[in-house]
Amino acid sequence: MLPRIESIKQIRQKIGITQKKLASMTGVSTSMINQIESGRSQPSYDTAKKIFENLSKLEGESSSHTAGDFCSKDFIKLKPSNTLHDAIKKMHELSISQIPVFDNSKIVGVVSEDGIVKHLADLG
Repeated sequence: MLPRIESIKQIRQKIGITQKKLASMTGVSTSMINQIESGRSQPSYDTAKKIFENLSKLEGESSSHTAGDFCSKDFIKLKPSNTLHDAIKKMHELSISQIPVFDNSKIVGVVSEDGIVKHLADLG
């Protein structure tokens, strides 16, 4: 399902592109984009899909956020010598679903709930 047609203008302006650029990327005229944004014309499904795909692509490119902005700086870690019980206990206490495993300062893997469940199922 596509977003509402009425949101095209708002998204385009938020990204900071012109009607001309959006039209060029979509393969329609600037006049058509103007008519769609003003509600004077309803685009075909294919045209609307192309418009939203292009807006989505540009929105992703214009995002100033990086993974570093959202990552946890303080995190729990395990050593390769920790037991599975240690991992399960920490995950339960902290309500987390995965813990990285470090050998000194080098990451060697991740223990996850899914991995634990699969391991236990294989044993059973």
